[in-house]
Amino acid sequence: MNHRLIRFDAFAIADGTGFTASPGSVLVELAEPPRAALPTLLAAGPTDDVRRHPASRDALAISRPASLLIPGLVNAHAHLDLTHIGPRPHDATADTFVAWIDMIRSRRCRDDQQIAASVRRGIDLSLAGGTVAVGDIAGAPGGRPSLAPWRTLRESPLLGVSFIEFFSIGRGREQGLAAANVAVGDLAGAPGGRPSLAPWRTLSE
Repeated sequence: MNHRLIRFDAFAIADGTGFTASPGSVLVELAEPPRAALPTLLAAGPTDDVRRHPASRDALAISRPASLLIPGLVNAHAHLDLTHIGPRPHDATADTFVAWIDMIRSRRCRDDQQIAASVRRGIDLSLAGGTVAVGDIAGAPGGRPSLAPWRTLRESPLLGVSFIEFFSIGRGREQGLAAANVAVGDLAGAPGGRPSLAPWRTLSE
């Protein structure tokens, strides 16, 4: 048995093109080492057809008779550092956007260890829900960029880009730009990860 080859046998499979098969199977080959690259899809379709694939006889078979297999999901706009806040009830008669922003500002973590713990919880929930990649807005506690979300995402199995958020608005514009430059300098030469920037900046007076 080749443990780099895995065949998932499920109740059904489906993808975004409208293709479905039930029962259905997916045959993949893992990279070596596994995180060096994404798995290679060798076959997907009705179980009987996939089992006839030449590589299928050497594959590790994983049975999921009550599951629907779909491609991994992508969350294009996440705030993993806010995971600890959890779901919040919405009261359309009382809540305003400003009140919501104030709630976020008062409840967000400011300590790097607390931020990392919240991001890790968000990563765990994302993976459990079938998300394989995110575009994560790495929040700016106190208006200053934090690299803790990027570092935590970089060390996890979740794929994606960490957008380092910073504010350069009004009287704090120059201070915000200076803090962003420091963050970019810290990123320079750092191994791994896919950082980017999420600026909030006044472009004209």
